[in-house]
Amino acid sequence: MSFPKPIIAGNFQNLDGTFLVNGTLTLRLLSDAQSPSGQVGSGTVVSLPLNSVGTISGAPTVWSNSALNTGTGTNLYEAKAFTGAGQQAWTSTIFITNTNVTFTITNTIPDNIFAF
Repeated sequence: MSFPKPIIAGNFQNLDGTFLVNGTLTLRLLSDAQSPSGQVGSGTVVSLPLNSVGTISGAPTVWSNSALNTGTGTNLYEAKAFTGAGQQAWTSTIFITNTNVTFTITNTIPDNIFAF
């Protein structure tokens, strides 16, 4: 049986390499999906706080894309990272695998990096 996966990550940075101190990482499923425990609606944003070195605080969990059935065969999360002041630093579409105990999101390469 599938369970939501813990998300771990660290040291999110902006374009010039500055940590996103007290920033936020958001995850949004791009398609409605069915999880093993019920419906997961697209458009719902999960906000994950970042600490003083840009690492996700706590041990949040989300469903792996492998455990979700959208009926279309494709499902992705949109990830966005923001500074402590709320400026968007980067965005990426990600697929969270179900192969490991945790998903290390910092292995993701951003699709778009913003300068401010």
